[in-house]
Amino acid sequence: MGGDIILNGDITAGNTIGLVATGQGNTAGNIDASAGAVTLTAPNTSDPAGAFIAQNAIQESTNITLSFGGGEVDVATGDGNDVEFFWNECQC
Repeated sequence: MGGDIILNGDITAGNTIGLVATGQGNTAGNIDASAGAVTLTAPNTSDPAGAFIAQNAIQESTNITLSFGGGEVDVATGDGNDVEFFWNECQC
């Protein structure tokens, strides 16, 4: 959880990955992947495999590859724009 979440490297977790950008202080509440391609890996997932909540937006979502072992991904943004991720079924 953070005001803004800047993704600039891959993340691997054993289970669900949750990101919450709250927009507190001088931040907009963005999950930002504009630094380049990142992969979020969670091999031992069920429902939900991921939960991403942004007070404002998920920026450059097409730079994010999801590599989960199954389950759904819940996404909520305050700006109402469409979000698109790449999906890579985890071969973990």
